[in-house]
Amino acid sequence: MNTRDLIIRFLLLFFLGLGVYYNSFSNKFLIDDYSFLANPATSSTKFLLFQFSPYQHFDQFADPEDWLHMTYYRPLAHIVPAICYTYFGEHFWRYHAFNLVLFITAAFLIYLCILRISKSDPLALLVSIFYIIHPINGIVVNYITASVFALQVIFITASILCFWESLERKENRPLYYVSLVFMALALLCHETSIMLPFYIGAVIIATKCLDFKKAIKCLIPYFLILLVYLVFRSYFVSLNDIVLRKMAGYQMNFFEYIATLFVIISWYIGQLLFPHGIVLVWPTPVIRENLILNDLGFLALCSLFAASFVIFRRNAIALMGLIWFLIGFLPMFVAPFSRPYDGVDMEPHWFQ
Repeated sequence: MNTRDLIIRFLLLFFLGLGVYYNSFSNKFLIDDYSFLANPATSSTKFLLFQFSPYQHFDQFADPEDWLHMTYYRPLAHIVPAICYTYFGEHFWRYHAFNLVLFITAAFLIYLCILRISKSDPLALLVSIFYIIHPINGIVVNYITASVFALQVIFITASILCFWESLERKENRPLYYVSLVFMALALLCHETSIMLPFYIGAVIIATKCLDFKKAIKCLIPYFLILLVYLVFRSYFVSLNDIVLRKMAGYQMNFFEYIATLFVIISWYIGQLLFPHGIVLVWPTPVIRENLILNDLGFLALCSLFAASFVIFRRNAIALMGLIWFLIGFLPMFVAPFSRPYDGVDMEPHWFQ
């Protein structure tokens, strides 16, 4: 596809996104927006470098304990809003315009990624249009400090795209290294980016673009970056602090855990098919009743996906899409169980 056609596709996505989200420009700050932008530690460019420190000692500000024991490491989630606040101030529409540009850029990179791998323009265009118009992704534009989620999608998609291009160009090393850089940047946005090596692995498995030895060789650097990231995080927050101890607070057995997983996963799939009642956070208590019915529902869901693998095993692009879809659910086995005092929370932006 030539440059002219790509520009036309980008403009199509741009005006589509503008048409869908133009009415969000008047929306004001929400929830975390206030705590982020009201605190000089996160709204001033003076402290940008501090965001890369896992121990953010902003003792001179209110509630320093909020910064001394953070259970996540997302420096770009703080840096981007701080830079925006410097230039946008209290002009809400500027934040939404900026978020919309990031969101459309993410959609265009999704288009390019699907186009390059599938060689199908209609399929790539359909996927990117669906990404833009589905209201479950609206948080990226409507929620001012959610700009990092679009940025995360940009880095993840760019990493996959550069990886594929490096293969297409006879294992072009510079593009491969750029792919690794994009992975590192994605990890600085949100911890769900740890799934990126598995997305790339899915591309290799579905398209059979590499033999086994070359595939392992290509994937090792991605997993090394992931290992360094996880080891680095373990020095200031352990797995026990962010996962095991909190999940133990729910006091649920295995069958209650599976039943609860089924409820939250089926809720998300339901919102994809019938977008009604979408919220920023969907809470539910641990399921302790009707366990047999819900556990059977989880088993049926697994059986459905297994049957889909059999049906699409000879269709490389459909198989890749199915694997990507399932990989996206892996954080769901842990992420909803992070706040025992709130219940079990499902946040749609985890799937951005």
